[in-house]
Amino acid sequence: MNLHAYLSIEEAALYKQQKYIKERLGSMPDGRLSIVKNGRSSRWKHLYDKKPAEPISKKNLLLAEELAYKCYLEDCLTAVETRLEMIHRFLLSCPSLPVSPVDWNQDNKDLHSLLLSYYERHHNEQPPALNPTFGSVGFTQRPALQWLSEDYKRCPDHPEHLIVPTLSNIMVRSKSEALIADVLFRNHVPFRYEAALSVNGITVYPDFTIFSPNSERQTVIWEHFGLMGSESYAQNMKTKLSAYLDAGYLPGIDLIMTFERKLQPLDINYVRMLTAYHFG
Repeated sequence: MNLHAYLSIEEAALYKQQKYIKERLGSMPDGRLSIVKNGRSSRWKHLYDKKPAEPISKKNLLLAEELAYKCYLEDCLTAVETRLEMIHRFLLSCPSLPVSPVDWNQDNKDLHSLLLSYYERHHNEQPPALNPTFGSVGFTQRPALQWLSEDYKRCPDHPEHLIVPTLSNIMVRSKSEALIADVLFRNHVPFRYEAALSVNGITVYPDFTIFSPNSERQTVIWEHFGLMGSESYAQNMKTKLSAYLDAGYLPGIDLIMTFERKLQPLDINYVRMLTAYHFG
């Protein structure tokens, strides 16, 4: 796993911590705790922003404890958000190094063929590992190059809906699909978009078919279900999922699924985490 992948996973974990801390802070009492030392004894005060401070009696221990915990949570939140800002700046300012022509021009099939021909003639030469990629796949490994260079049948339905551009120079149908495609591309995970697949004699077109030589099928399917608020869409999803299960696909192994609805959009950090977990 490269540094970008590790930091992406760390970023996702920190966002979860940030959400939890903010939720807990929302349930804490207003104001903050002040402790005034007086010789060997100490006094507690409840400080407010817009009204005078109030003393906290020793009998009101629970309030003092809650305010102390609130202070601790605020320090934790500051640390988490500082770390998130540092990671975010690094991920934005430190792009991946190009490791081959395939990396910066994946759709150039002539280039693919020439590159494959070169490696066929030079069996012992490996592509330069200037930028270590996820696992042992990457765009420059020979099996991946061969797989990427092969033609495949694409989904013929509504090509006019292919309107969202991606970093890999393919057009997809939604911003969420573009998000997934870009995360895969940035991490050098070879994939095909809406490639035909026969499932129990029926042709389906998974959103993403990902080259995975270490898996039993050599590929992993990634389906994104983006309209889960629609009853008819959810029913079609159940039918499609049932077909995958009947064909022996196992969620979490050779079938990745992501979901969203209007008030719960797809989280890029979750996509990064899934990518690192399955192809790291």
